[in-house]
Amino acid sequence: MKVLKIIIGVIVVLVVAVFIWLSMLPDSYRVERNIVINASPELVMENIVNFKNWENWSPWVEKDPNAAYTLSGVDGEVGASMRWEGNDSIGVGTMTITGIEENKLISYSLAFIKPWESSSEGVFKINISEEGTEVAWVDEGDLPFFMRWMGSAMDSWIGPDFEKGLAKMKVVVEELSANATPVLEEVVEEVEEVEGVEEVEEPVSD
Repeated sequence: MKVLKIIIGVIVVLVVAVFIWLSMLPDSYRVERNIVINASPELVMENIVNFKNWENWSPWVEKDPNAAYTLSGVDGEVGASMRWEGNDSIGVGTMTITGIEENKLISYSLAFIKPWESSSEGVFKINISEEGTEVAWVDEGDLPFFMRWMGSAMDSWIGPDFEKGLAKMKVVVEELSANATPVLEEVVEEVEEVEGVEEVEEPVSD
């Protein structure tokens, strides 16, 4: 009987210790990654705000190339959503655009159904700098009491995916920008030539 009391006492102490430890941990998490893209903010914005373009750079596509995606709403506008059903690596969930500031910000809500239910809020921040267009990818959410221990690991779990996605986005967008530049230069040259001809021409007198 004495041994049983000792065992129960130890269990109680451990449970109390776990509760105290969890109560001292943060009840939310925040993950952020940044990159500079040598392209216009308009082109960067276009490749983020339109879900149809995510297949070109999303870090989760290669985790499950066979995942099924469904787009709803008007792509590129507030309320548009993307739902996916994939393997255990990406699970089942929905991302919905909740806010747009032209060439500055895209915010979204993220809801996972599998492998477990969870939700978070994310944002892409776009800023112009001397180096190019800066893109910050941020995701943050609340942690249930018994999941607070996961807070310190969220950065190492989500961060690498953000880094991979941003790096791939940089390659895709910079390639699009490079291909578009010669076409733009040709158009400018043609406009200048037309304007030059119009300046040379004089009215024909009777």
